[in-house]
Amino acid sequence: MIKQLRDENEVLRGENAGLRQLVAELGKRNAQLREELTAAEERIVELERARKGPPSLVKANKPKREGPKAARRPQAKEQNQGRKRAEGATRREEQHIARCPECSCELRKERVA
Repeated sequence: MIKQLRDENEVLRGENAGLRQLVAELGKRNAQLREELTAAEERIVELERARKGPPSLVKANKPKREGPKAARRPQAKEQNQGRKRAEGATRREEQHIARCPECSCELRKERVA
């Protein structure tokens, strides 16, 4: 019983030592990443200071006109009308429904839409 407890104690001490080593490695990596982050933040600040204006493809807004707008020129009378409607229909087409629009079941009789 005592031997079993001592063996278990040895295993736990080994695991503890491995975990301590892992914590130390992670602490070093954390410090390294913090240094990289600080350098990146400094670079961002530097780039924001050196930032010029907008890119060349962006155009500036046009200033608003001062004063009233000029009156529109009226259209000619012949251009101021809609298309004439034909006397009668040229053809008539019927749309037959083969399936119910609500449940998609086949209909026994064809129906016109």
